[in-house]
Amino acid sequence: WSRDIVPSPKRALLAGEDTSAAKLVGREIKVNRTNTAGLLEVDYRWDFEEDPPSMGLFDLILSYAILEHLLDPYKHVSDLAGLLSPDGFLIVHTVCLGFDYHRYPIDACRFYPDWFEEIAKKLRLAIVKKRIKDSHIFYMYQKTDEAS
Repeated sequence: WSRDIVPSPKRALLAGEDTSAAKLVGREIKVNRTNTAGLLEVDYRWDFEEDPPSMGLFDLILSYAILEHLLDPYKHVSDLAGLLSPDGFLIVHTVCLGFDYHRYPIDACRFYPDWFEEIAKKLRLAIVKKRIKDSHIFYMYQKTDEAS
């Protein structure tokens, strides 16, 4: 997920349970401004089960460690895709089967690669990169006119 894949986004959004990851995104990928969204100590207050607040568009969005806590994870990814600027990137991180139960406020589900592959088709996002390691799963999508 390095800067050789994502060309210097002007505006990034970190949506998730751990807003400290925003610093990592800013360091790894040269970002002019990284905004945060969630419920605690964030730039945009957003209960991810609800519609997103008005935030504008982003060149890079990172959804970090939140999907497993949502009753409707598809809605969350769909909402994030709607916040992407043309040719923008979306990185989604969550956990796979085998990851320990961890309640915040609920622990609702685990994911397989098939879910992420179908999300790409349904939301017309191109899969740029994917990684599964140590019960974690990462997918990087790009919003394009001709998603595969």
